[in-house]
Amino acid sequence: MGRIGRGWEMSKISFGILRRDKELVLFPFLSLLVSGLAWGLLLASIFFLDIPFFNQFTGNPPLFYGFLLLFYFLTAFVAVYFQAAVVGSAMIRLGGGKPTVGDALRQANRHIGKLLLWALLTATVGLILRAIRRQAGFLGRLIAGALGVTWALATSMAIPVIVTEGLGPWAALKRSAHLFRQAWGETIVGGFGVGLVLVLLALVGLLPLVIGFLLGSGTALLVGGGIALAYWFVLALVWGAALPALSAVLYRYAVEGRRMPGIPENVLPPV
Repeated sequence: MGRIGRGWEMSKISFGILRRDKELVLFPFLSLLVSGLAWGLLLASIFFLDIPFFNQFTGNPPLFYGFLLLFYFLTAFVAVYFQAAVVGSAMIRLGGGKPTVGDALRQANRHIGKLLLWALLTATVGLILRAIRRQAGFLGRLIAGALGVTWALATSMAIPVIVTEGLGPWAALKRSAHLFRQAWGETIVGGFGVGLVLVLLALVGLLPLVIGFLLGSGTALLVGGGIALAYWFVLALVWGAALPALSAVLYRYAVEGRRMPGIPENVLPPV
C-alpha cells in the first residue's frame, strides 16, 4: 500500500477514534467557549472603556503588537491545551486502552508548562505572519501564506511529540519536522481525507435550507437555517477533534513504522 492508501487509512482511523470516544468533541467545544469568552471580554472592554484609552495602543505599534500577542497567546494556549487532551486520549486508545475525559486532561496537565511555551511560540509566529500580510501587500500575503502552510506541516506532530516525549518547544519543532519528512505523504493525504469527509458531510447541512426554501415559508426557512447552523457547529467540533486525533495516528506511524492496513486491527481493538 502506497502513501496515498496509508494516508487515507489513517484518516479513517482518526474517525474511528472519535467513534469510540465521542466525548472528545467536548474539548474543541471547551476551547471555543473559553476563547470566545476571552475575546468577548476584550470587545466588551473596548465598548465600555474610553476610546482614547485604546488609541494609545493603535498609535503605538510595539504596544499594539504586544497587546495583540497577549491575546494570541491566551487563545493559542487554550487551543493547544485541549488539542493535547485529544492527543493524549488518542494515544491511550491507540495503545489499546479505554481513555476517559479525566485521562485526557491528565495527559495535557502533565506537560502544561511545555504547552504554555509552545503556545507562546505559535502565537509569536502567527503574529509575525499577520504583520507580513498587513505590511507587505499582495506579495506579503503570498509569502505569509506559503510560510503558514510550511509551518503547519512542519508542526503537524508537535503536540503528540510534547505529550508523548515531553520535549520543549524548539526540540518538539525539530522532532515534528523530522517526523513529517518521514511521513509527509501520509500527513498530507490524511489531512485531505479528514477534510474531504467533513466537507461532504457539511453539504448535507444544506438540505434543511433547501427544504425550508421549497416550502415557501419564512418560518420554515428560519427553522431550516437554525438546523443547518446547529449541524455545522457540531461538524466544526468534530473537525476540531479529528485533526488532533489524526496527528496522534501519524505520530505513532512515523515513530513505529507500522504498516497499513494492520493498524485498524492491531492498534484499535474492539471496545
